[in-house]
Amino acid sequence: MMNVSKRTITLISFMALLFGVALSLYLSSMLTWGEMESYLSINQNSAGSLKLNCPTLLADWETATVKTSVTNTWTETVTPMIQTQVSHGNDMRHSQEIITLAPQETMYIERTANATDVKFNKFILMSITQRPYRQLPSRQGVCSIYVYSILGLSGRQSLFAILSTIFTLIVASASSLLRIHSPLSEFQKKLAQASGLFVTTSLLALISALMRTWGLTIFFDVICALSAMVIFTDILVAGKGSPS
Repeated sequence: MMNVSKRTITLISFMALLFGVALSLYLSSMLTWGEMESYLSINQNSAGSLKLNCPTLLADWETATVKTSVTNTWTETVTPMIQTQVSHGNDMRHSQEIITLAPQETMYIERTANATDVKFNKFILMSITQRPYRQLPSRQGVCSIYVYSILGLSGRQSLFAILSTIFTLIVASASSLLRIHSPLSEFQKKLAQASGLFVTTSLLALISALMRTWGLTIFFDVICALSAMVIFTDILVAGKGSPS
């Protein structure tokens, strides 16, 4: 009965760990997909970058507010044009305005979008460009917003719920596995090391996706996939070497 109970707890803990990692990888892959689409779908035609403050998740009933700031670094008053592009189904909707900035003045700009602007039924893509004006160089920022919610929650609440679920599943299941199998055999130690790399890289991929550094996310995803192959190979070799 003790062995059956131990195997049952091990199986449940292992499945919970896999589900937490899978959820982490799914969220990071969706966020990365959105960021890549924003860079590929919108023309990049500026000399510098413009930092946009975008929501990560948005419920389909919410309105997203994207914020940025434009600073006149020149010694004279300037009137640059601000261009905005927002995905709208298979097209892009465009808007523009001319602003006036005194020397060293900073103006904060806000743009809105909602579920009618969704592309691929999943993302809102946005670009804000400060066009060049005399010696003031052009700057552009792009971002994506993943339209998704859980049980009618807002985007922010849904993101918090998903992240809480991921970390709770991973921490609780990993602690359970280590406790029930302590002390670890040599094979279990090697498996735990590979599993630790697998879990860590999946979480790093998620963190980098939340930071919108999609190149880094792809790198961690590759490491995660390689560590998963190592785990599978170790289990396969151990299975063949065990007595039938």
